[in-house]
Amino acid sequence: MKMLTPIRPVTASVTCFRDTCNVYVLRSGSEAIAIDWGSGAVLDRLEELGVERITDILVTHHHGIRCRGSRARRPLACASGCRRWSGR
Repeated sequence: MKMLTPIRPVTASVTCFRDTCNVYVLRSGSEAIAIDWGSGAVLDRLEELGVERITDILVTHHHGIRCRGSRARRPLACASGCRRWSGR
């Protein structure tokens, strides 16, 4: 069975991180926003992505796989004022 790499570049500033769902990281300089959150494991890979801080999290819809790690790991992500946006 072929293992999928958890990090897949989409463009120079957009990366797809495979987690409990696809988490898209949109980077501008050393900051980024995350589209969906998964388990929050993306926080462990920020340095590899060239990101120092997540400024916003956009949750496309409320489903466990999209935001499971948000509550547990939000203090780490949001230590410097990260905002969380939710779709309906």
